[in-house]
Amino acid sequence: MIRGRTIGGLLFTAMVLVPTSLNLFAYAESFDRPLQRKVIDLGLSPDFRPSDNVHLKLTCTYYRAFMVKQLEDTTSEGALGFWIVPAHLGHMPPCIQTHTVSEKSFGEQWCGYFSGVKRGVVFLDACDGFSGGIGFAAFDSRSGAKLFEDLVSTKNGTIDFVHISDENLTLRYMRVVAGDCSVPKLGDACWNSFKKQPGLSDAPMPKCSDYEGAEAGKANSMIAYPVEIQLFPQPSIRALSNPVQCWASD
Repeated sequence: MIRGRTIGGLLFTAMVLVPTSLNLFAYAESFDRPLQRKVIDLGLSPDFRPSDNVHLKLTCTYYRAFMVKQLEDTTSEGALGFWIVPAHLGHMPPCIQTHTVSEKSFGEQWCGYFSGVKRGVVFLDACDGFSGGIGFAAFDSRSGAKLFEDLVSTKNGTIDFVHISDENLTLRYMRVVAGDCSVPKLGDACWNSFKKQPGLSDAPMPKCSDYEGAEAGKANSMIAYPVEIQLFPQPSIRALSNPVQCWASD
């Protein structure tokens, strides 16, 4: 389930060993439980003046087959980098900033933080949300390639992992879609553009909220509807019901 990250922006003055019952981010209880997490204060960042007192922090989260490294500082929005390091029971890689040839960098274009792992898939959350949605992305732990990204509603905001088969990973959540037009202002002409989204071809036009006052009808519309996502062999989106929310974008 997703309820908000707790790892971003913290400053640790020494190496800390953290119990495995973590609450990293909204899906925390249904993530695979890590074997261990280490957080190391690397000292002052060379990219800032010493008087700014900006520290670098390295977080290493260990699983049976790999470790996820996240580097961040105490002022930047989002992590500075993410790496997947192969691991073996009895021979766990050290939590150090230096990189080895076996490490895979991933999420280079993603602004956010590491949130957890499920069945070898690594999840990152976005730096912040907008207009009632927040982004997340899923990456293959073997290649580092991005498998999928989307927006989940911050109003209903949970993501459930559903065990349907051992060969797949299935997510259920309230999916958010940002429009480029106003449903209250343009009616079907605008709603038809939303109906191009998976599962919405026959969905009736919803009643939109947050359009009161002088701005009524002017702002672009946002919608949210429940979906089920299967990640393999290719990501597929299935709507579970008609849209239940429509509101004005910020």
